[in-house]
Amino acid sequence: MLVLTSEAPAAFDRFLASWGADPDTLDAVTAVDVMLEWYQFERAEDVVALDEDGDMLLFQWGSYDWGEGRSFQYEIVRQLIVAEDDDGIWQLSVTLYYPESEETQALGAGHRWCPHPRGADDFRGSIESTDATAYARLGPPSRIDVRFAQAG
Repeated sequence: MLVLTSEAPAAFDRFLASWGADPDTLDAVTAVDVMLEWYQFERAEDVVALDEDGDMLLFQWGSYDWGEGRSFQYEIVRQLIVAEDDDGIWQLSVTLYYPESEETQALGAGHRWCPHPRGADDFRGSIESTDATAYARLGPPSRIDVRFAQAG
């Protein structure tokens, strides 16, 4: 199915619903699984070509303070670069927040990219191999944020 980048939030919501998932109660496993399957299943029709990084996934983790106190953040992001638009980098992110602790500080920070749906299975393995994923699977997050915003 093809959609426009501007329709990504509604498309993601529909995809979540087809899984029987609620964005307010996502866990780390479901967040990654849903995002990976959505990435493999649905294309944005108004983006730069896949081979030119027009539609990629980003997995990242780390402890940060964005003005609400420090927390450990576990995040999966779909990045879409709209063709013929200099400011057209958009990200739909699912961020799971956990209380910061010595354990989460020890996890450090990092990120991984998946530049093409062909690499989604390897990307899943890469995500599953991180200590951040092992930690995030231990319990529910304290907060979940699903956001669609312009990057940069």
